[in-house]
Amino acid sequence: MNRRVGMRQLITTSKCYDCGELMEGRVENYKYVESGLSSVELKNILVFRCSHCGGVMPQITAAVQLHARIAMHLLSKKTRLRGEEIRFLRKAVGYSATHLAKMVGTSKSIVSRWENHSTTSQENDRLIRLICLNKMLSDCLLGSSPSDIPEDFVGKAQEMLASMDETLIKLRKKKSAKREHFAIDPAELGRLGSGASEESPEQPVVQ
Repeated sequence: MNRRVGMRQLITTSKCYDCGELMEGRVENYKYVESGLSSVELKNILVFRCSHCGGVMPQITAAVQLHARIAMHLLSKKTRLRGEEIRFLRKAVGYSATHLAKMVGTSKSIVSRWENHSTTSQENDRLIRLICLNKMLSDCLLGSSPSDIPEDFVGKAQEMLASMDETLIKLRKKKSAKREHFAIDPAELGRLGSGASEESPEQPVVQ
């Protein structure tokens, strides 16, 4: 591998995996479309580009930590999750669409609609975040090696869980209040009707 330092960028060459020609690697900002997200840009990473076949290969180190950081950013955003963000979180925690649907209490087709059309409600948005964050925290505490865990992940995750759980409870209380029903006994209706007919004066007929 050859290396030379330019005025602004470090340039290196490597063999292209697709066509076998040399690729040039430059330090640049890279739109991380491989994540499935259109809004993620990685700053100052080495990106190899092949001028022969058009191949592009970013050099991404610490992918586990990177995806954990992206997930934490999505979980803490103020606005509702977009479809591609729901899909990223679902895949990040290792859930299939069917599994997430069961966790939320809905169908796979509804999850697919959320991911493709961004039509989830505020309550479901918070529920999805809680499910994914809880799974991330469980994996972090039970299965991952310390090197895979960002230093401040556990503390932030616990704070977010408490905050989102409180928000979800408030949303459900508000929703249940809107759905309050009352019952009327048919016998009571009969008494009201008969009483009204007895006490009300006779109305004139309009020709």
